[in-house]
Amino acid sequence: MSNITMTHFAPARTAGGGAGWSHLADALSAMFRAWATRRDLADLSPRELEDIGLTRQAALKEARRLPWDLAPALRRF
Repeated sequence: MSNITMTHFAPARTAGGGAGWSHLADALSAMFRAWATRRDLADLSPRELEDIGLTRQAALKEARRLPWDLAPALRRF
């Protein structure tokens, strides 16, 4: 069993009625990291792709995904 527990819920908006700019900044940061990582996938060598368990086709397919598409793709076996 995990020793990580949730002790409280974070409100979606700040107490002052703001729009929660920190949440927006976090989302934009995650999108930028996803875009930068996916952009670099096309430049990896076959050895580097093998090290992370991707084929060239899978890397190129991942690189074409939109930056805000952060949910992992479902794998069908």
